[in-house]
Amino acid sequence: MAPSLKAEEVSEVIAAGRDCYPAGDDNGYNKRTTADLLAGLSSWSPPMRKRSAKALGKREGDFLPTLRKMLAGSDRYGRYGACEALGSLGARADAAAPQLRALLKDPDPWLESLACNAIARLGSEARYASQNDLLLLAARKNPADPRAMAHRFASFALFCPPENQEPSIIGKSLDTVDRSLLYPAMNSLLQNEDCIPRGVVGPYLLKLTDRDLAAILPAVVKAVEFMAPTNEMFADGIRCSGLDLLSRLHIREGMDLCVSTIDFRWGLQWEKRLEYLTRYGSCAKAVVPELRKKIPEKSADGTKAFNKCIADIEASKETPAVISLKDFIAKASAGGAAPNTTKQRSP
Repeated sequence: MAPSLKAEEVSEVIAAGRDCYPAGDDNGYNKRTTADLLAGLSSWSPPMRKRSAKALGKREGDFLPTLRKMLAGSDRYGRYGACEALGSLGARADAAAPQLRALLKDPDPWLESLACNAIARLGSEARYASQNDLLLLAARKNPADPRAMAHRFASFALFCPPENQEPSIIGKSLDTVDRSLLYPAMNSLLQNEDCIPRGVVGPYLLKLTDRDLAAILPAVVKAVEFMAPTNEMFADGIRCSGLDLLSRLHIREGMDLCVSTIDFRWGLQWEKRLEYLTRYGSCAKAVVPELRKKIPEKSADGTKAFNKCIADIEASKETPAVISLKDFIAKASAGGAAPNTTKQRSP
């Protein structure tokens, strides 16, 4: 049991909770002096640091010298707060980009995470210059971060544009991304214990060439087959992206996975699995017996959809060339005649 707070500590907790309301421009932090906001960046309270940083970002003035000094200091909370404030300054903090990139190798995973957030909000040139450093972070193991939580923030910075900012650092195309850095980063994120960083990779799978896929498909299949233990409500993001990819490529293992991953928990998109199965045409007859076992008899709509899918498969005249995962990887690695991207595959 945690010890009771002393009177002085109670006062500190109450003070840390002040001025957070009302929301918007009338927020109490926006009425604080600049000196108070800078002091708040070194608070033990994460909300106070974040609110102080956000309010400081709305102020005119050159805060970079002070923030860069805090960032280089020895006070842990001050470094956290300086990171948050630099992110709030946006492109005004571009000169601090080298310092922020250096923090991506810091042993403190929270400092790494905050640096990712700040970098994602810099100007476009400074953000793009940080791409390789973020990819390296996403692939690197940190003994102080056994569940790789910093990788989550690296994935956001790389693949998800922050509010009011387009595009993400990686952007809409992977053409110019260093493959020697991209593959390890994607493989690492696909194995993360959190469903969200796995899902962030999903929309980019269809942008990869067959040769690219040869390097990451085993991790994609594993991410579909074994659900990450954290943030399960978002688990179907990467699972559906992976099944979509496998069915477009007509990879044999995708048929079994479409069926085996149906469990009717909240958030599971079983309708998409049925759609993906039909891409295999008559070849999907092999999994129909198992699919019948999944029919949700308590749901009239569900039963109807499953039965229609089964009927479509059994009546299909299409017999696409189904390939095993192993054979696809071998052919793609050798630069076979397969189409270059999944965009050319069946819809």
